[in-house]
Amino acid sequence: MCWALVCAAAAAPSAELPDDARRAIETFEKKQGEILSKAESAKRKEREALKKDLQKAIERETKARHSADALAIKAHLEGLESTDAVPAKER
Repeated sequence: MCWALVCAAAAAPSAELPDDARRAIETFEKKQGEILSKAESAKRKEREALKKDLQKAIERETKARHSADALAIKAHLEGLESTDAVPAKER
């Protein structure tokens, strides 16, 4: 999110623009930031739900002695968790 703020600051409307145009750009950028923030929050929530579902699937497949399936699901879950450790701007 901080990266977006840096980019927004770099692209701030020029003082040379008419007031109405500058305000329109500022309003757009504010709304865009709010939309992106909400989307990122929703994405995190869905990702956490997916991780819980995958953990349940691992447990189910392990109990059913389907070790290959459990390992495949676990590998996918570990991939999700490893991307969680990488800051969003580096993905």
